[in-house]
Amino acid sequence: MERPSIFSIILLVTLFFASTFDGCRTPNYRSQYPDCNSTDIEQLDTCLLRRPLRHAIDKLKLDTSQFYAFDEPPGILRGIVAELADTCEIRIYIDRASIIDKKDSLYFRQLYLHIIDKSVIGVSWTKAKQKNKGKTIFINQN
Repeated sequence: MERPSIFSIILLVTLFFASTFDGCRTPNYRSQYPDCNSTDIEQLDTCLLRRPLRHAIDKLKLDTSQFYAFDEPPGILRGIVAELADTCEIRIYIDRASIIDKKDSLYFRQLYLHIIDKSVIGVSWTKAKQKNKGKTIFINQN
């Protein structure tokens, strides 16, 4: 019986590792972008899309003193804005949610409770101390 050549063995080993290789693990690939286990918005921004706003707040470890809900136009909530330690601003967008007909009186910072379970449709972030590095992404809603 003929023994396999060293070339055949190398080829088989290469094919095996190529079939199980995950391209996100290579060190030259922007440090594993996207990394849904990270708390850095730059690494996990795409992981927040189509998930509930509650999930985004939890992933970014935001507390209610770090963000507020914004409305455009008045009475129509669009998402939340978080300003983290004067170095990063994050805007998380949801589908329009009207609060015009809401009878309860919530403080301005608690308006997010009306949209906490809405799905995230867009994320925008800017890191001011890194030469205004930033990104804006939205789900294509055709």
